[in-house]
Amino acid sequence: MRLNCRDTASAAGSWSRSTGTRLPPLLGRDTELTALSALLAEAAGGRARVAFVEGEAGIGKSRLLAEVVAHANGAGFTVLAGCAHEFERDRPFGPIIEALGLSRNSTDPQATAGSLLLVGNGAGADVPAYAQFPELRFRLLEVVLDLVERLAMSGPVLLAIEDLHWADPSTLLVIDHLARRLGDLPVAVLATLRPSPGSSALEHLIENLVPRHARRLFLDPLDEPAVSGLVAEIVGAVPGPGLIALVRSAAGNPFFIAELRRY
Repeated sequence: MRLNCRDTASAAGSWSRSTGTRLPPLLGRDTELTALSALLAEAAGGRARVAFVEGEAGIGKSRLLAEVVAHANGAGFTVLAGCAHEFERDRPFGPIIEALGLSRNSTDPQATAGSLLLVGNGAGADVPAYAQFPELRFRLLEVVLDLVERLAMSGPVLLAIEDLHWADPSTLLVIDHLARRLGDLPVAVLATLRPSPGSSALEHLIENLVPRHARRLFLDPLDEPAVSGLVAEIVGAVPGPGLIALVRSAAGNPFFIAELRRY
């Protein structure tokens, strides 16, 4: 089951607001969850941290992210969640705008100012301000950094971004600057991505940040005990040999396993 950004931001551990149903349990990800929980603890202690969770579609990146967000909520983090979208890859700062609520209608003057840098005053303008004045990219970057820094002065912050493989270059720039310039603040950035479609800019970002206390985690297919546990949770009973044989065709992919229950 895929979470949307609202689910990620408000995750309470196992409940999906978008569908009104319980999410499947998180199985077979103890190592990754331990690593990300440790990363949150380091961030809460005043050391900015970044983690990239990579895996094929349906492998459970969103489910793992929801669990980490639930931990962050319980630990007093302010959670900011945004998604990159396939058909908005040219939208500057897309996931960041969503996460920070940059809007002309925002009650935060700084967020409103950031929105105006992107779209102008909106009085019939045909061309966004960002397109007319590319240098505004760096002014908006400063607005974003200031907003996150201000939040972090009051408590730890988690910026969660889904589908980073579709993010625009400006979003990657924000992540890079958060890691390098807010290193002594309680800020964690957690992003999910697929191995394809890849981009040289994203790969360059990851390669630059990993030596600076960033983590790159690869999600493998679930092992057989985790598959059996997931199937048991889905069907509400211990799966028999026939059902286990059937779900083997899903190759340990939680999404495909869940879909097989339809047949």
